[in-house]
Amino acid sequence: MAYHIDEENSDISFIVNGDKVVLKVTKVPAGTGGGSSDIYLIKVGDATIPTDLNTYSALRVLAEIEKAVGKLDDKYLRKDIADTLQKGVRSLGDINIGENVMDSLLAGVGTLISDKRIQTPRIEVRDSLTVLKMIINEIQAMRNDFLFTDVGIVSKVEDLGESTYRLTIEKRTDADITSIKEGHVIKQIVNDILLGGKTFYTSWMRVLSANTNTNTITVVLYPDSECPGGVNNIPAVDYAVARQGTDKINTDGEFNPDSAFWSLSSREGAIRFFQNVFKPILEDYNYALSLGYFPEVDAIKHLPLTKNDIGLLAKTIVAEKIYEFDWNGHIVCKNVKRGEWRLAVAQSNLPYRYVTTKEVSENGTKYHDLEQHTVEHLGFEWACLIDKTQLEPKWNSTAWRAMNQTKGDYTIKFTSSDELAGFDEVDCVVTARVFFGQIDITDELLGNSAFQMWWTRNTDNAPDDNAWLPVLVDEQVNVVSFVTEDMGRNWSTRRKAQFTCWAFIPAGDDLIPIDNTIPIIQG
Repeated sequence: MAYHIDEENSDISFIVNGDKVVLKVTKVPAGTGGGSSDIYLIKVGDATIPTDLNTYSALRVLAEIEKAVGKLDDKYLRKDIADTLQKGVRSLGDINIGENVMDSLLAGVGTLISDKRIQTPRIEVRDSLTVLKMIINEIQAMRNDFLFTDVGIVSKVEDLGESTYRLTIEKRTDADITSIKEGHVIKQIVNDILLGGKTFYTSWMRVLSANTNTNTITVVLYPDSECPGGVNNIPAVDYAVARQGTDKINTDGEFNPDSAFWSLSSREGAIRFFQNVFKPILEDYNYALSLGYFPEVDAIKHLPLTKNDIGLLAKTIVAEKIYEFDWNGHIVCKNVKRGEWRLAVAQSNLPYRYVTTKEVSENGTKYHDLEQHTVEHLGFEWACLIDKTQLEPKWNSTAWRAMNQTKGDYTIKFTSSDELAGFDEVDCVVTARVFFGQIDITDELLGNSAFQMWWTRNTDNAPDDNAWLPVLVDEQVNVVSFVTEDMGRNWSTRRKAQFTCWAFIPAGDDLIPIDNTIPIIQG
């Protein structure tokens, strides 16, 4: 601000922000204001009260202006000096801090404060951050270990001697009370390498007592021999202590929640649940659940697995569906043994199952067996072929298949109306019956148009044997009448003949051939 005094006219000119302001001072006529011919000037330091009959001098005017401007410092922010705010700031528009500010979460630069939003590249919180809702943008990453357990930040460490320390646990809120209790096995990992330091170690401690009034815990260090790696270290300030277990072992067998915790570790590449932890060094039985890289436990060492294999290790697995594939990547069908077949079970709400899945590709449709139930019936083990079937398992069932079925499961047995040997004259009827195991399936086969039965003769006379035809009783292919003439022309001298019954059993699109021979030797 600049000013100029016009002594001739007693005018004062001020230049404020480029604008000229003129303060005109007019002389008062003689005889006015107490009889003086000149106006009275109130100078700097003069306590005279200004009226319409006197005026400030030029210097006094400047002093009054400076005084008035100084009072504005408590009300307005200034650009030319550092300033502070005593009360909240209200803005009717956006506030931009920094350069090149853009209203964008991804492309914005600097800091933008608008209605209900703050956009800024980085926020650092020295104490605590409390939010009602946290929205993470797509990907959230972590490294090292994340424990779901009782935890606290150490704000003060006091050495009480004999490897005993009093740790003050930081309060996150005024009502915050540490959840770490007497008997807890706790650990602290100290690592300042990322900050340029060289410290990296773990401290293992047992809690002797906890004081909720002062939010402190008294701990004692475990001996080196009882710690992983054979080394223990003293606790440090500003690092978290976390409960791993407790030294209080339940003798009644009940689960102690203080002896368990969850671990999510990017360092170990696994999510794990530990239980029955009573000391720093973990045992095989502490690994109740592990998902990811397998831990180094004895059960894994006996399997063809390496430290790079991924899988699930658990004490107990309860699941509705478990699918398995072999070394070639093919699905392994799950076989469920259901015991002796019963119609009541087939008709119940727990029927016999055959579960498949359909795969449709450019090469066509494939069906993969997922689960197949098996039953015992009529001396055989049967595999279900139709889901929830109520049909009885039998040799020609479309709903069941005999397990490990072979040609040897089928046999032909003969019955005769008379002896076939020991007489000069032969006159009898022979019946052939087909069995599946111990089950006579002859009648069912005879009702099947695909079933075939042949008879052949062998008397060492091929032309005659090829021309021989059996005499069927009542056109039944399995019942043949034999007389002496059927024994061949050499019967009187050779007394030997063989008759073979051939059966061709339909099995799907195939025919299973079986046979049996009747040797007739006349004594």
